[in-house]
Amino acid sequence: MRHWIMFMLLTGIVLALVGAACTDEENGETKVTPTATVEEVEATNTQPPPAPTDTPPPAADTPVPPAPTEPPAQQPPQQQEPPQQQEPPPQANCDPSYPDVCIPPPPPDLDCGDITYRRFTVLPPDPHGFDGNDNDGIGCES
Repeated sequence: MRHWIMFMLLTGIVLALVGAACTDEENGETKVTPTATVEEVEATNTQPPPAPTDTPPPAADTPVPPAPTEPPAQQPPQQQEPPQQQEPPPQANCDPSYPDVCIPPPPPDLDCGDITYRRFTVLPPDPHGFDGNDNDGIGCES
């Protein structure tokens, strides 16, 4: 195919540049008289044909990706406060040794099995003995 195109191109150039038309006055026919050879015409073509590529040119309607944008500025992470233990509503007759829960003072003497609370703050004097023998300030740990 490529050779055929080159042949047609050269033929057209040869006919356009080389030939001169003249009319034979005797019979009314047109004659072509060449003034150059094919080698002379080929010598004037100094530009080589473009090399074929495997990659097709981009289509005119191919969208151009947008320019990259900077990501929005990140805000510093907010420090979350640890969830506060909800204090039960104030009730009458709550012993101050157990500020996180409402446990009545003795009598009667209560044990961990007598209440539903676990792992609550215990302050001295701990009249019910909920802190046990370890005195770490946490009641009913087990």
